[in-house]
Amino acid sequence: MQTIGIRRGGRNIADDVADVSMPEGIEVDEAAAYFGVFESSDALHQMMEMPREDAFEKFFSLLSDLVLKPGDFDFELASQRLNCEGGEIYFLVAGHLGVMTLPEQLSLAIKEGQFSEGESALLQEIADPMRLLKLFAIGQQTGGEGEATKYLKGIESLMANPAANKDALISLSSEIQASFDVAGHVTPIASLASGSAVAKEVETAYVPPPSMPVQENHQLKRW
Repeated sequence: MQTIGIRRGGRNIADDVADVSMPEGIEVDEAAAYFGVFESSDALHQMMEMPREDAFEKFFSLLSDLVLKPGDFDFELASQRLNCEGGEIYFLVAGHLGVMTLPEQLSLAIKEGQFSEGESALLQEIADPMRLLKLFAIGQQTGGEGEATKYLKGIESLMANPAANKDALISLSSEIQASFDVAGHVTPIASLASGSAVAKEVETAYVPPPSMPVQENHQLKRW
C-alpha cells in the first residue's frame, strides 16, 4: 500500500484523511503524488466542497450503478466516469463521506465477542465498508434522490450501539441478501427505505461475505 498527501486548491486532502493507505490495485502517478498535481473533474471538486450529506447524494447519483456491478467496487472504472484518479475517489469515500469508519463499532463488538459465532457470521454482511457502499447504492437506485442519505442515517443510528441493536442489525443483513433475490434487480431494504422506493433493474449479483451462512432460496451470485 502507498500513503500519500494531495493538495488541491490550497487544500490538503490529508486534512480530511490523515495517512490514508491506498488499497492494492489503485494506481497513482508518482510524480503527481509528489507534486500534488491531479487533473480532476468538476464533479469530484464539487463533492469535496459540499456538506457531507450533499456529497453523499451526489456520489451515489453518479456512481451507484458502478458500485452495484458484480465484484468489488472498481475505483479505476469510476475514475474514468469522473475524469479523475482512482485514488482521489478513494480519498473522497474514506475521508469526506466517512464510509470507511461507519462499521468500526460493529467490527469492534464482533472482535470482543459480544455476539455468538452465528450472529457474528451474519453481521459480516454489514461489517465491511465496501459492502456498505453497495447498500447505499441500493438506496439510491430504488428510492432516488434523498434515499442514500436516509439509509446513511439509519445505518449510523444502528451502528452507534451494535449490542443494543443486535436484532435490527441481523435483520438488516438478511434484508440485504433478499434485495438480490431477483436476478438483475435490486429491491428496497424495507427497514431503511422510504414508502415510494421500488425495485430497480441494474447489472448486479450477490455473493456472501466469507463465513456467512446464506438463507435458502437466495441466489448465490457474485457482487
